[in-house]
Amino acid sequence: MSNNDWRMRPEIGLTIIFLETERISRPRAVPAIMRIDMNRFYHFPFHLAQERSGSYARGVSLSIACLFFLSGWTGLVYEVLWAKYLALTLGSTAAAHTFVLSAFLGGMAIGYAAIGRAADRHPNPLRLYARLEVAIAFLGAAAPLLLGTRWGLALIPVSAALMGGTLPALSRLGSVPHLYFLNSLGAAWGSLCAGFVLIPRLGLDASGWIAALVNVGVAAAAWRLGSAPPPTPRAPWPEPALPPRRIFYAAAAASGFVSLALEIAWIRLLALMFGSTVYSFSVMLAAFITGVGGGSLLVGTKRIQRLPSLRTLIVVQLIAASALMATLPFYERIAFLPILIDSWVGERKGMFMAFEAGKFALSFLLMAVPAACFGMVPPLAAKAAVRDPGETGTRVGAVFAWNAIGNVAGAVCAGLWLLPALGLQGLFHFAAASLAALAAGLMLADASLNRRRLWAASVAAAAALFLVAAPTWRPGQISFGGFRKKLPDGIRYRDYREILSRFELLYHKDGRESTVSVVGYGDDRIALKVNGKTDASNARDLRTEVLASQLPLLLHGSAKELLVIGLGSGVTVGSALTHPVKRVSLVEISPEVVEAERWFRKVNGNALADPRVDTVVEDARSFLLRGDSRYDVIISEPSNPWMAGVGTLFTAEYYARARRRLKPGGIMAQWFHFYEMNARTLRLVLRTFSSEFPRASLWITFTGDILILGSDRPLEANPASLPARMARPAVAADLARIDIRLPASLLALQIGGPGSARRIAGPGPLNLDRFPRLEYAAPLSFFRRRKTNLLFQRDDGVSPKRRVETLLRRYVERRGRPLSAEEFAAIDEYHGHYRYRWRAALAEEWMGRFPKDPRAYLAAARAADDSLRTAQARAFVARGLKLSPRDGALLERAAFYAETAFFQDGNRDAGPEALALLERLPPSVDGRTRAAKLYRALGEFDRALDRLRDAGRLADRDAAPDADEVWMEVASLALERDEGAMVVDALDHALKANPENRDAKELLDTLLKHFGK
Repeated sequence: MSNNDWRMRPEIGLTIIFLETERISRPRAVPAIMRIDMNRFYHFPFHLAQERSGSYARGVSLSIACLFFLSGWTGLVYEVLWAKYLALTLGSTAAAHTFVLSAFLGGMAIGYAAIGRAADRHPNPLRLYARLEVAIAFLGAAAPLLLGTRWGLALIPVSAALMGGTLPALSRLGSVPHLYFLNSLGAAWGSLCAGFVLIPRLGLDASGWIAALVNVGVAAAAWRLGSAPPPTPRAPWPEPALPPRRIFYAAAAASGFVSLALEIAWIRLLALMFGSTVYSFSVMLAAFITGVGGGSLLVGTKRIQRLPSLRTLIVVQLIAASALMATLPFYERIAFLPILIDSWVGERKGMFMAFEAGKFALSFLLMAVPAACFGMVPPLAAKAAVRDPGETGTRVGAVFAWNAIGNVAGAVCAGLWLLPALGLQGLFHFAAASLAALAAGLMLADASLNRRRLWAASVAAAAALFLVAAPTWRPGQISFGGFRKKLPDGIRYRDYREILSRFELLYHKDGRESTVSVVGYGDDRIALKVNGKTDASNARDLRTEVLASQLPLLLHGSAKELLVIGLGSGVTVGSALTHPVKRVSLVEISPEVVEAERWFRKVNGNALADPRVDTVVEDARSFLLRGDSRYDVIISEPSNPWMAGVGTLFTAEYYARARRRLKPGGIMAQWFHFYEMNARTLRLVLRTFSSEFPRASLWITFTGDILILGSDRPLEANPASLPARMARPAVAADLARIDIRLPASLLALQIGGPGSARRIAGPGPLNLDRFPRLEYAAPLSFFRRRKTNLLFQRDDGVSPKRRVETLLRRYVERRGRPLSAEEFAAIDEYHGHYRYRWRAALAEEWMGRFPKDPRAYLAAARAADDSLRTAQARAFVARGLKLSPRDGALLERAAFYAETAFFQDGNRDAGPEALALLERLPPSVDGRTRAAKLYRALGEFDRALDRLRDAGRLADRDAAPDADEVWMEVASLALERDEGAMVVDALDHALKANPENRDAKELLDTLLKHFGK
């Protein structure tokens, strides 16, 4: 088609409008059929479209729509970027985040008000809008240079003021509700693009420059569009007897306050349900803004436009309050839905985006109605406030300014005071009551409402009744952390509730930074949860918590000044205090974690009460930046890096700060994990750490935890001093509770020396402050829930060539004496069950040095089992039994192989062999039960009964917790054999062991009734 025919196809989009905007100034008639097509494609009632006809009006309307959508997109991208920039200098505390949000929203309030007045006096709204976009682009491009300097803090409110001015600038050209909708829709997409595309792929700086380029393109297009004469402002829709404008300003401010308070509450709630990843926050923010935009779009309809503004505002507040009150009782069940989404989507590669889409859908459904009501308030208030076309910008700006002021107040009050004071549930109740109170206040202001005082009193009474009898949820169910549990597929809500009933909530508090809870598991085990994720415990995590202090302190030898980042259970601090240190500086970001420490005093030795401990509640990066104290050892134990904000404690800049705060010869100890982690992300962390600590070494502390140690000098283990340090009574007792008693066991923790650390890390990018790769890569690994075997595959202990790098090898060489049989046994006992290939190499060396030690052959058999080499494992066991025919562990292993051959392989000769081996073992409940199973399979029921009864007696003697189950097996077999008296006797023993055994009660009742007793 010809160059001028594009106007016959206005639906071809914004691209050609941008390229040929000069031709818009020459309007040309368009056939009626094309006008119908255009209305089908685009039906926003902009003023221009109402005042002019043809392709000019529709082209300009479409252009303004696209431009303002892009303005919203860039605005949210900037907000996300600037929050991340300032978190690097101000820290990741709630106060810092609130400051950034307040500066942004406060700046927008200034822009709404100040530029709104100027917009009414400006002769060309589009040219004013273009100038604003150019200024935003300039400041957006300068942000990477300014943020982090003393001038950087001023950039945010100034830029936000310019962004706030864009809406009143265009309010003379378009319908305010539709402009607000487009801007909100663009903001929602900006949140998703920033979180899912721009920052993960380009980093912070390049993402900001792309947003600035978009601003420049918007400014250029708006300037060309502004070459035509501006339209005459449309007269507002007539409304009789409007109350004073201050009523609508107050309504906008109050609604803004409640909306931000609820947004904070929802984000915390959904973070507990979904996990607090950066992707979750992007999804939740986009869902909320989409709901706000949808509400604004409703106001743009003719039906809403014709309704009285004040009456509509009253109804909107009542709908929002009612929707919130109606959904609160179901939040417990809603917490179960992410688990269902996870089970439906699965952990398959490529399903991550489907999982995030499910999170968006659930977030939107939860927030949609109240968020839409919040989105309706500013356009409704602006509609009522604009009573003269000549003051459109002024009044629209004033309404949105008051709404932004309310947002600032809501962010400050809810984030810093209301959430910690009222808790999450209380904040929701407060928001619902506030909405009802706002509706009651507007009723009193509506002079046209009959019996307005009665209506207002009724609404206020209903709100008060709700506060008194408000439904509550059990905090433990919300903060359970189901997003991290692999529950059975197809699990029902009833089963989920039953699982939760097994846990006891010992402590729970919603704080500024996070929601912290302590959970008991029915025995002595307790765990600390932060935002639903277990951060410490007195069971599985104990080894890592103890070794995080003991390992670097024992290797250093003379540490006096320590810095511990992250409190957790306090065990790491307690372990540090077993050494003659002078001062331990503890930095913990959450005061609630410090408060919850009292539940772990039994395992941490009441560490925080020690006068040598200085507890500082602060962000770790800020602490390292502002101080100048130097330390002998720095121990960094943050949470998992898939949690939002934690990734900044794994950047090269963070490690550079830590290195500068170390004394010469000081050691940096960094905790990390390789569960829920892939090889690429693990390499990223090792590479980043090694960039500042080239002599990094790797130490495995448990099945999925490692410590990365770095220093400016090679680490050494002196045979003359290390055993003495470990022999100190307090240190020895601390290590003994994790089964480390010999220096060899401690040094065997090393899985890689400096050379291996560099080889494993390999070449590639680093995790940087301005390119937070880890924060966006770790959630992808977490979604797959896999454990990388990279470290086990590169274990230095496996390869004889690399074994010389390990401290254990150098320790043995320096002391002039090889490993003893006891040292081999201690190393295998501690490490063998998860370092399979390394166990095989250890067993080979052990058998070569001590060929008559049966324990070496048992270790070799276990290593062969780990590699699924059963025949070789049986051969090792047979060799061991020749050396020690009565060795219980070898007999147990041989019996297991024979049972497997009998039951699984169908080898009938293996049954008697297994029985003979079991009979040689000392009497035990397990041994007698297994023998009974074999006798039963061989058809020797009497012997089976005898062995089961022996097992029951042993269980009673030892007060075994499952004694009743053993006796129930006796009863079952006796019932098959028609031994009624034996059945009753067995049931009687079962009930003595556990009076609550329902099956025993029912079977005994049935038998007694059968015998007429």
